[in-house]
Amino acid sequence: MKTCLLCNKPLTEPESIARGIGPDCWEKIQADVLRYRHSFADRYCGMLTENVLLKRGNDDAPLTNVTHKVFLHATQGYEWGNTSEGAADLALNILWHFATPAVALRWYQVFKRDFLATLPYEGGEIEGKVIRQWIKDKTRTLFG
Repeated sequence: MKTCLLCNKPLTEPESIARGIGPDCWEKIQADVLRYRHSFADRYCGMLTENVLLKRGNDDAPLTNVTHKVFLHATQGYEWGNTSEGAADLALNILWHFATPAVALRWYQVFKRDFLATLPYEGGEIEGKVIRQWIKDKTRTLFG
């Protein structure tokens, strides 16, 4: 039986099984997004279709094309060039876009270390094909 990636309770609903997160934990995540969304410093520069864009505005504020859909750590918004809570949430939301929630939750801290912690302060671009290959390599390591 599959269990929730956050609390380890059994998953019984098809939507929860597909998401990898039970209804109680999912409700908490969504409530946190609603509670903190007004304090997020996130600013966006387009929509994420293929490559992840990370740059600084004229005021040095982070700009990205990664929507903050899932909140687990950061109450102040995204960041990179370090291993902060902002970098953790950015990694989680990048993987949430490219993979299943279960894969995103399993690997986002490693993705943060491998990609975001080493980015320069000014930002950069991470190609979607590189992200997909990284996910493929990590899940192959885990499952096969």
